[in-house]
Amino acid sequence: ANVLAGLGIVKGDRLFVLAGRIPELYLTALGTLKHRAVFSPLFSAFGPEPIHARMSIGAGKVLVTTEALYNRKIAPIRETLPDLKHVLLVGGGGVKTDVPGTLDFWSLMDRASGRYEIAPTDPEDPALLHFTSGTTGRPKGAIHVHGAVVAHHITGRYALDFHKHDIFWCTADPGWVTGTSYGILSPLTNGITSIIDEADFDAERWYRILQDERASVWYTAP
Repeated sequence: ANVLAGLGIVKGDRLFVLAGRIPELYLTALGTLKHRAVFSPLFSAFGPEPIHARMSIGAGKVLVTTEALYNRKIAPIRETLPDLKHVLLVGGGGVKTDVPGTLDFWSLMDRASGRYEIAPTDPEDPALLHFTSGTTGRPKGAIHVHGAVVAHHITGRYALDFHKHDIFWCTADPGWVTGTSYGILSPLTNGITSIIDEADFDAERWYRILQDERASVWYTAP
C-alpha cells in the first residue's frame, strides 16, 4: 500500500497483476485493497493480445509481473498501453531485476514503511475488476465493490463450510474470479489456513499435497 502511495496511485486507479501463484501476487492484492485502488488479476497463460485487451479496457496504471513474463508478453506491447505508468517486476529466485523502464518489486518494498493507515472506505467503493473469458467477443469487465467481501465471507462459511481449524486448498488460478474470491479473500476473512502451490497440475503431486498438508476443504475445477 505504501509503495502504491509513493508511485502516486490514488483511490480507484487500476492495478493489474500477471503472475502465477507466487507470494507477491497475494501481497499485491492485499496492498491494493488497503490503498483503495482496484485489483485486477490476469491469467498468466494469456498471450499479449488478451492481456492488451483487458489492460486497455481497464486503463491499468500499474502492472506487477515477473521478469520472465514481462520480457515475453508485455515488452512487445508496452508502447501500445498509454495508461500504463509503472511496471513492477519480480525476479526469479529472489534476484533483483534491472530491466529498463521497469521497477524492482522488492527494492520498492524494502524501502517502504511497514505502517499504513487505511483511509475511510465506502462499501460501494470499487475493489476488484474481473473480466469474462472473451470467447464470445471482446472481454467484458465486471467490478466488485468492497462491500462484496460480506458475500465472499458468508459463502465461504456456509457453501464451503469453513471452520477455524480447516486447512483449505483452492487450486483455481488467481487470474479468474474463483481464485481471487475463494483463493484470497474468503479464507482470510474466515481466518483459516490456506495452501498455496505455484506448480502446474500434476496428479501425483496434488494427491501428495492433499495427504501431507492434511487439506480438509479442497476447491478445484471439475
